[in-house]
Amino acid sequence: MEHFSTWVFALTLLSGFNAQAKEVINWFVADMPPFISTNTAHEIIDIQAASGPIADLHRQIEKSLPEYEHRYHLQSIPRGEVSLKKKNHYCTLILLQSPQREEFAYFGASFTKTPYKMGLITLKKYIDAKNTDLEAYLDKKDFTLAVLSKRFYGNDVAPILKKYSARTISLVRDEENMAAVFKLLEKNRVQGTLGYKFEIEDYLTKNPAADMGFQPVKQMNEGHFGRVSCEKTPWGKVALDKVSNVIKAIK
Repeated sequence: MEHFSTWVFALTLLSGFNAQAKEVINWFVADMPPFISTNTAHEIIDIQAASGPIADLHRQIEKSLPEYEHRYHLQSIPRGEVSLKKKNHYCTLILLQSPQREEFAYFGASFTKTPYKMGLITLKKYIDAKNTDLEAYLDKKDFTLAVLSKRFYGNDVAPILKKYSARTISLVRDEENMAAVFKLLEKNRVQGTLGYKFEIEDYLTKNPAADMGFQPVKQMNEGHFGRVSCEKTPWGKVALDKVSNVIKAIK
């Protein structure tokens, strides 16, 4: 009888702990300077040690949603997409909205006042402020474009890349490592790539001698707002709505 009472007491105590346990939001985070730098190589991130406006937003979200336990995981973008697809209570502030990503993630409130602009990043000798047509650059015989195979460039650009496939190098990488692509540009192994303006600005801050610049192109004029996204599950929809409300209140 004594053993039975002890077992009942332990079970009751354990049930009490479970009742108090917080639901977890797993945040997929990637280094995306200057917007967020995790300042660590470890997979589990201390968000208090991270810097940048997205890190600040994470801290505000965590403070505003104390009913959740917030865990932060440093992952490459392809790996983060896999995490969302596995449906283990994942959300992120990193992914930009695209038709492909809408198949496995819900997208909510935007947290950027202006959109992230994509364009042509090329050697300065090729930049022509009057020429905003991507095809005109690819028509040059000495111009080779490097693109990342896993990056979405927009519906207007996809047919152009297909048309000029002979002048395009598709780089298959585990991460969206633009710094490596910029190194190819510096060595003149390729003459251009497609990317966000903030990516080349950050690179030039660290490599001021690099003779490269950003050229807007008309096929990439729309831009993308930074948005919260969560896995495409009932749990994800609830979490997304809560985080979106926090972001709207902050804005």
